[in-house]
Amino acid sequence: MTELSQPLPESSAAEDQASTARRPVRSRWARRLWTVPWKWTVGALLTQTLLGAVLVFGWLQRWTCRTAVKTWWRHAGRPGRTLALGLAPDPALAAHVHAPDWFRALPAGTMGAADGGTSRRWLGSLRANFRTGWQGLLNTLALTLPAGVLMQLGWWGGWQNSFHKGYEQFLVGPAVSWLGIMLFVGAMFYLPLALARQAVTGQWREFWRWSTTWTLVRHAWAGCAALAVLGAFLNVGAMALKTWPAFLPQARTSERIQELVKAGLDPAAAAQSLTFPPGAPDWNQLTEAEARAILDRHFVFAGFVVFGSLLVWRGLAGRVYASAVVRAVQRGALGEEQLSEREWRTLAGFGLLRTREARPRWWPVRLAAWAASRTGRLACAVTVFLGWFLFVGVAYVGEFLAFHPIIGFLNQPLVQIPWFRYVPAHLQDPAPALWLTVLVLVGVLCFSRLSRWFRARRGTPRLAPET
Repeated sequence: MTELSQPLPESSAAEDQASTARRPVRSRWARRLWTVPWKWTVGALLTQTLLGAVLVFGWLQRWTCRTAVKTWWRHAGRPGRTLALGLAPDPALAAHVHAPDWFRALPAGTMGAADGGTSRRWLGSLRANFRTGWQGLLNTLALTLPAGVLMQLGWWGGWQNSFHKGYEQFLVGPAVSWLGIMLFVGAMFYLPLALARQAVTGQWREFWRWSTTWTLVRHAWAGCAALAVLGAFLNVGAMALKTWPAFLPQARTSERIQELVKAGLDPAAAAQSLTFPPGAPDWNQLTEAEARAILDRHFVFAGFVVFGSLLVWRGLAGRVYASAVVRAVQRGALGEEQLSEREWRTLAGFGLLRTREARPRWWPVRLAAWAASRTGRLACAVTVFLGWFLFVGVAYVGEFLAFHPIIGFLNQPLVQIPWFRYVPAHLQDPAPALWLTVLVLVGVLCFSRLSRWFRARRGTPRLAPET
């Protein structure tokens, strides 16, 4: 990879600059006014199904990759007047000029197309979202699902002890729960930057490069602390939206009683002769169809909030990762052999591979800086621990207020599967969605293996996947 240390060619920069200059600014803003609501709406609706959540996870991976590339572009001093000009010299980077699409790849030859082969295919982005989605989810669940299983078992054991008064085994539930919580918090020290690195490199094996990822964590303690605090804050809103339907009947009944009191009735009489307007549901005796319709509207609205939270958190993760890579490379902590080809090529193209030499300083200044840096890193590490501990604590409080069997602890939507639909099983059986997702995943894997085998037999080169 020594040839990648040279800056990327800029032969087409003048042509791209001329075409961009001719493009009116109003048309770009008009395009954003259309694409942003469209992509947000599709993402919110896809969070309502398990198979759609796989696509959302893959889209967020591509969004993280774009955020990291933009961060490197800013670190390089914004080469080119616009992002399109800055990424134009490398066709692989030109795909990140615009936010990733949900279904159709951009036409070949336009700014933002990934590569000639993939971008000619209809539903190219759908394929890329699905591929990156299930790969990222498998790694994420492999790291965090054992902690969720322990928290679920600890919750079950604690309540069993409360119901059956098994005082000799009273420590089993709390001990298993604490073990699961500590495992989850420990995994979250590693997961955000590892997931961002998998998104940028496009290779699932890079998720498990422990030494490289931990080096990035050590060079981004402040950013990791910000990710933990932001994750805990966003999870408060997500868990509130998950729990609120359990209190909807009580809230709507109280509102109706207050309306009757304002109309002149006595509070006791209003509570005894409670009636609702014609056409409005009776919140004391909801039918299954009414309850299902109310939950559908609530979780569709919640999907918009959750998808927005994921955009913010994943965007910050991409920026923290990109800044950590630049800092580690320029300080000599990461070398060429520890970076993937895509990372090295991008950094070389932006001229970010220069090593920054430390200036000699007076020894008392060096001692004070060393003490301050050690203290700062320790404070940030404690903040990371407390942030993710609060993240789990909010989930426990939400489950105490309204328990959701299995899915309540095994899946945290802001970290794991972005599937945000908590409809009781007697209103909607989740088994068909689970089996459909499993069948689609198995079918796609089998088709991928067969197509790879046919290409190998016929000697056809494999097209590079869209990022």
